[in-house]
Amino acid sequence: MVDSAVTLARHWGVSERIIGLTIVAVGTSLPELASGIVASIRRQSGLVIGNLLGSNIFNILLVLGTGAAISPIGFSMGEALLDFGFMFGFTVALYPFMAAGRSLGRWSGMIFLAAYIVFLLLLIF
Repeated sequence: MVDSAVTLARHWGVSERIIGLTIVAVGTSLPELASGIVASIRRQSGLVIGNLLGSNIFNILLVLGTGAAISPIGFSMGEALLDFGFMFGFTVALYPFMAAGRSLGRWSGMIFLAAYIVFLLLLIF
């Protein structure tokens, strides 16, 4: 599914950056989403947070590090600042919930989903 979506996106002239931040990210995160939903239903919040943090650490350090060790990875500073700015902003927005020991409810979840949609729209337009 991911290969076909990437092929179609390239055919339509979608940039590699947008393909990576959307299609590939969603395609590779579907197993994490499924395990996160199951863990949420079972009220195992530690597993959800561990899955989220573990995945991000794994992707940034191991995947990016391995890729860069094999072949240099180029990027533009403007694009990197936007992407990292959003990632940092979402992390900062999540921190008060974690620090206070509170839970994320439906409304906060919807706000995070809306923020992701805004991020995608900024990428596209």
